[in-house]
Amino acid sequence: MIPPTGEQADAFKMLGLNADASPAEISAAYRSLAQMYHPDKVAALAPEFQALAEMRMKEINAAYELLKGRKRSAQTM
Repeated sequence: MIPPTGEQADAFKMLGLNADASPAEISAAYRSLAQMYHPDKVAALAPEFQALAEMRMKEINAAYELLKGRKRSAQTM
């Protein structure tokens, strides 16, 4: 297994995972967090909470995109 770089380590932390998480765990964590912070889920909240959820969702998406490439390379090994 390839050890995570600093950026990847941050991505694992953002998704609430350990560095040895499987591709299935990465996807499950992403889906769980995406459901929680999705704009449709927070539409009824105050604008400041909507802004925080939007920022958090962008961070979650960036972390998943970074780890998705790692996940794909692990599957080909």
